[in-house]
Amino acid sequence: MRPQGSMPFLFAAVLALSAAALSGCAPAGEVGKAPAPAASPGGGKIPVTTASEEARKEFLQGRDLAERLLAQDSIQHFDKAVALDPNFALAELGRANASPTAKEFFDHLKKAVSLAGKASEGERLLILANEAGANGEAVKQKEHLDKLVAAHPNDERAHFQLGGYHFGQQEFAKAIEHYKKATELAPNYSPAYNILGYAYRQNGDYANAEQAFKKYIELIPNDPNPYDSYAELLLKMGKYEDSIAQYRKALSIDPNFVASRNGIAADLLYLGKPDEATAELQAINDKAR
Repeated sequence: MRPQGSMPFLFAAVLALSAAALSGCAPAGEVGKAPAPAASPGGGKIPVTTASEEARKEFLQGRDLAERLLAQDSIQHFDKAVALDPNFALAELGRANASPTAKEFFDHLKKAVSLAGKASEGERLLILANEAGANGEAVKQKEHLDKLVAAHPNDERAHFQLGGYHFGQQEFAKAIEHYKKATELAPNYSPAYNILGYAYRQNGDYANAEQAFKKYIELIPNDPNPYDSYAELLLKMGKYEDSIAQYRKALSIDPNFVASRNGIAADLLYLGKPDEATAELQAINDKAR
């Protein structure tokens, strides 16, 4: 399953966020007047700025879950992080991107923007890129992400974010460039392999897409999403029985991973089995939390 909606920290791959207005926050123009930042020493990672070590631990747990597309499970950790440190801008951003409703998303994004001045320059750019994406300001969004990568050229998440912007613009060759860079910088950074697979798929390069998804499975074999993503490629390739087998693996790990039931239903429809497809869709309702 490809991340949807917000910039998952995940983060998400597609950076084209909802165009609904974000009201009441510090205007991006006022927060973002600083000149382009110089690269951090050694081109290091984007900092995580917090006054509480416990808050940092909760945030990192939440980020790990969110990057594995377990957003619902990540919420409790982001909530604990912001409770431990009310000025934790990056935790508010993480909580926004894990939100199940638009209202929660914009409430937490607004808070993250209001706290951006207390964070590092890299964190501030990341937050402003999210705000620009949420407001449908693609040019401004890319400006922030370009600055983020310039400041942190050796951060896999910075390249992942910029890759996501290009994916959202359907500039798949550029997206692939940044996703591959993320995997070179951090060979075990699993989210990049997931969206790299989708970018290759969109380009019609099924061989490299399959390789990326198999690497994704190798890195986190006990998570449902790698099997779901690979199954989606197999569905696209018309290998319906093989696709169903991969979706079933995802569900064997997490019976609540309803995206896989949607996929199975699609496979069954293509196989001319509408009654079985209907049963899979009914199971989504039965498993709803």
